[in-house]
Amino acid sequence: MGDLFAVLLGVAILVWAAADGTVRIIRTAKTASKSLTRRLEALEATNQQLEEQLAEARERIETLERLATDGREQLRRDIDAL
Repeated sequence: MGDLFAVLLGVAILVWAAADGTVRIIRTAKTASKSLTRRLEALEATNQQLEEQLAEARERIETLERLATDGREQLRRDIDAL
């Protein structure tokens, strides 16, 4: 009877340890996932800002290229329009 109790107690401890370990792994994974999600959202926002800045810079470059290559009269009109 004593041996059966010891075996059952040992099995119960092993099951508890395995379950506890599994729960800890799942909790850690969820925390890491939330952190990665927040980081991804921040990177996406930064990327959006950089894309907007790049579009503005391209627009300015196109204007400067047009000013540099157009005739004098067109250049004068464009400068006055700015």
